[in-house]
Amino acid sequence: MLYFTCSERPKYIYDFAMRAIDYLGLDNLHGDLMIETFSSLDAECHGLCWGDAHQVEIALAVRSFGVKLTKKERCLALAHELVHAKQYLSGELKDLPKGRGYEVVWKGNKFKWRSNMALARQPWEAEAYRLENLIYEACY
Repeated sequence: MLYFTCSERPKYIYDFAMRAIDYLGLDNLHGDLMIETFSSLDAECHGLCWGDAHQVEIALAVRSFGVKLTKKERCLALAHELVHAKQYLSGELKDLPKGRGYEVVWKGNKFKWRSNMALARQPWEAEAYRLENLIYEACY
């Protein structure tokens, strides 16, 4: 089930989300998906995603570094985070309990996140970056 909770949800974001969810097959997975928008996010990123195989939450920014994001930037961020939602709900991506750092299991392999590692080099991020433009082109 999809929940949108936000004060600023333009129709184009909702419509794009519904088309992208269908495109990714998220509606065929069991679990809840909540999408929230905020005026800005930590580290001025455009989006964040976290969850597990039962529930996923996505946070989307309206602004970054004080500048309002364009429609395309917001849709690309949503597309990227929806890829992560699919990764969580399908069980491909699992966060491990916090211990001595951030660890995940990606497709059965354990990875330890390092702050000096580029996001695009992490395989779950590489997949999201690779697909975000395809999703945008197919669904906008």
